[in-house]
Amino acid sequence: MASRIEPALIVLDIQLPAMDGHEVARRFKQQPETSDIPIVAVTSYAMNKDREQILASGCEGYIEKPINPASFASELERYLPASAAPNGHEP
Repeated sequence: MASRIEPALIVLDIQLPAMDGHEVARRFKQQPETSDIPIVAVTSYAMNKDREQILASGCEGYIEKPINPASFASELERYLPASAAPNGHEP
């Protein structure tokens, strides 16, 4: 689906039922159609080791749960390519 719709950003939970988010991120990064799409993990895993594993799996960013609804969108905007950021500017 991501290769078909070409999103500007993928927000990925790490705790998924069938395949964990680490594997999902690795698969996205292995595919030429999706390898350039930034991935931001949103997870309750909060240890330094967890963050390192998330980034090593191919995610560009990491946001801990619980999220702050007031700042969540602006946190995600940091990972958008300049062309996809609001008003075409880098956040």
